[in-house]
Amino acid sequence: MNFEKLKTIILTALVAISLLLTYFLWTFQPNYEQLANLETIEKVMLAQERSLNEVITPIHVFHHAEESHSGAYRVDGFKPLYDLLLEGTFTGFEQYSLNNQVMNLVNNEKSIDFVFADGLSMDVFHQLLDFSREQPVLSDVDRVIVFEQDRGNRVKTYAWFISFQNKSYIEAEISNQTFQAYEDIYAQQKESFLDVELLHVGSSRIPTYFPTKPLEMNKLQAYPVPIPELDLTKALFPDPSLVRESYQENNLRSYTDGNRELKVFFNSNYVTFINPTRRGDRMNGQTDSTILQAHRFVNSHGGFTEPYAFTSVRDRADHKSQIEFRLLFNGYPAFDARIAELQVIWQDHEVFEYVRSMETIADSVVYEEPDTLTLLSAEELMTALQNSFVFDANEIEKITLGYTVSSYDDYVVFTPNWYIFYQGKWEVILKENEPMKGGNARGLEPDKNNLHRHIFRA
Repeated sequence: MNFEKLKTIILTALVAISLLLTYFLWTFQPNYEQLANLETIEKVMLAQERSLNEVITPIHVFHHAEESHSGAYRVDGFKPLYDLLLEGTFTGFEQYSLNNQVMNLVNNEKSIDFVFADGLSMDVFHQLLDFSREQPVLSDVDRVIVFEQDRGNRVKTYAWFISFQNKSYIEAEISNQTFQAYEDIYAQQKESFLDVELLHVGSSRIPTYFPTKPLEMNKLQAYPVPIPELDLTKALFPDPSLVRESYQENNLRSYTDGNRELKVFFNSNYVTFINPTRRGDRMNGQTDSTILQAHRFVNSHGGFTEPYAFTSVRDRADHKSQIEFRLLFNGYPAFDARIAELQVIWQDHEVFEYVRSMETIADSVVYEEPDTLTLLSAEELMTALQNSFVFDANEIEKITLGYTVSSYDDYVVFTPNWYIFYQGKWEVILKENEPMKGGNARGLEPDKNNLHRHIFRA
């Protein structure tokens, strides 16, 4: 047998083996057996997710018409205008330095003025609004003003995204809306707007308005319901099966999975969730807003158990950011109590610490007390500020209407008050005969047996 015949035989054998293996591969029938007692991790949600435009919302909206100004402080009163803004398509972004343009605009042009609780970056607005493919960059935007102007023999609708902190604003055209659409909705919602006047507080570049007449409102009562500890552990820990109770004393119990820790404070009815595995080094390429990340984190476990809204963001040490969401109760922000706020401390694309109430009033019946309270008028507010040893009127950035929350044994009381945004914090302004702080202050105990018949749900 020569060498060529040997190669032919070997090649033929390899081809035959290949065909045989291919046949076995095609005709192979695996015999799978069902796995018994397969455990799955149950995903627990404390509540339904809330969309970004529910959580990022103005605290009040003003309508300006030359020297006539009006404002709405309750969410229901300005929500239709905000919904219209959310439907706009924004194009042609241009950035300008900010001097006195805002005062000139609101005093000389008809406009709608959306005021947010704290500064937002443009990437947040990019998620809220339709910017097409444009990605304008500006941080600390806390005001959006919509108006129309005749430019080049054509009337167009424009929006200004204003950052007083950066002394800059971005102008964009709203290509799919007319300003008349905003005027029509304002006319429908006009009863929700109060006549307001310009206050001479804060910076001369930042217009601050306040109702010309004192408001009369009622205190409200609600009855919180505790969120079960088991639900909290299942919602917050990635694998609840690894969670064990690690520590307990009279008013504190803690749980851990070896990396994270959940502390439950029974006296104050709140919890802290700590994730200490984060490092202090900022990761390169971090562009997504911490506000957006915090919103996704809270939504991931249904943490927005009430209609919470974004109220502040501030930088902390070690590249941390602290984001606060505040309860909107009866359409107004609530202050000075654990049940009224969520706090997320963010670091390195992940939550570092999370503080929240372990109670909810989502299904609570709310009672309106019969006696009305008369709130500060503009004149009284200015007098109080001028005589204050605590506040410098020149450092006031915003004024809004909200509720001071007072906690009692089995219920909470919501007292309407005016709040100022002062040196990065919301502070209450009370009349002389009222206590300075209302979070857990013991004012007059509400009479449970003498409640107004008007009942509604929060």
